[in-house]
Amino acid sequence: MKQGETLFRIDPRPYQAAFDRANAQLAQAKATNVQAEENFNRIQELSNKQVATPKQLDDARAARDQARAAIQSVQADIENARLNLEFSTIKAPVSGPTALLSPPEGSLAQAQQTVLTTITQLDPAYVNYSITDRELREFHALNEGSGRPLGDDDITVTLQFGDGTAYPKPGKIIMSSQSVDLRTGTIQIRSVFPNEDGVLLPGQFVRLIVKGITLPKAVVIPQQAISQGPQGPFVFVVNSNSAAEVRPVQLDREVGTGWAIREGLNEGDKVIADGIMRVRPGAPVKASPFAAKGNGQQAGAKGAELGKANATEAKT
Repeated sequence: MKQGETLFRIDPRPYQAAFDRANAQLAQAKATNVQAEENFNRIQELSNKQVATPKQLDDARAARDQARAAIQSVQADIENARLNLEFSTIKAPVSGPTALLSPPEGSLAQAQQTVLTTITQLDPAYVNYSITDRELREFHALNEGSGRPLGDDDITVTLQFGDGTAYPKPGKIIMSSQSVDLRTGTIQIRSVFPNEDGVLLPGQFVRLIVKGITLPKAVVIPQQAISQGPQGPFVFVVNSNSAAEVRPVQLDREVGTGWAIREGLNEGDKVIADGIMRVRPGAPVKASPFAAKGNGQQAGAKGAELGKANATEAKT
């Protein structure tokens, strides 16, 4: 269904009759106004010659003003009748697919209750998702601390389907809710994507990747270097005595195949990235470089060997 095409028609005859009646009333009001204008002009001339009384002039003026007001009232009735006549033909407000089912012929349609059909706009496609209020505060803090705050053109959104296939056209974030959902503690975000071919459909499951947000001087380590304990995540680092030491860490977010560390590591710390099961606290280890295998793995160790967790600039 294209925008402007007819969806339904309501019997227009009662509205056409009301429109015609309003036009006839307008012609009658105009004729009455002409008579009232001419009568007022005559009385005014007689009043100037002191032949007509002031009351006659006031009555003529009142009749003229009433005739003018009657024309305006009828014109409003004509506009109302015209709108009702136009509304008898229901047209598609936007382009998009319509529902396959609608009430059968002969059904009673009640205003504000009966749904005749639904039409869904496909181009552009809007994708709604949510983030936590903590993530939003972190973004604001990161944006305020950067040298140049991010603008609308700096952040892009890419889309992936459920099977991992990438949608070829990037999108933009256009708005966010100004309130937090009390049930989930999240904030709704909306992104828009061009969808001329109708590939994106309502209710479709997709994944979104937001690009353009930079974590300056982030410490990133390989995922396999992180272990989970009763107190939370931790890593093994090499202390000044070349021995393994447990270091609790706070994770920030995934960066490629690694994790950005919020707290617990500093630039230059040596982190054990492989052979974690054979490492014991206080055991001596021999450090050796670790070959990175993907984004976010800046350094690590192979077997029971070690590498560096260098501070780098990570992008998500």
